[in-house]
Amino acid sequence: MGAVTIASLTLTPYFPPQVFDIWDKAQHARAFLLLGGLGLLAYPASALRVLLGLLVFGGGIELAQAATGWRIGDWLDWLADA
Repeated sequence: MGAVTIASLTLTPYFPPQVFDIWDKAQHARAFLLLGGLGLLAYPASALRVLLGLLVFGGGIELAQAATGWRIGDWLDWLADA
């Protein structure tokens, strides 16, 4: 979650150039799919908590991006996180 937070809030010029042209929403979906899978592996009896927690986390990231001034919070990104 820390890596996703840092990547989500870092200034975009600090990112290395992409080798592949990856669609932004696919990056969101892939990151949250990975987080969800790890969360479910760690807490298999708490699947609903893991999934609800990731929804809140994704919404928090979008709100934080909107507050930075250099990133843009987008509800469609949050939908891709879901």
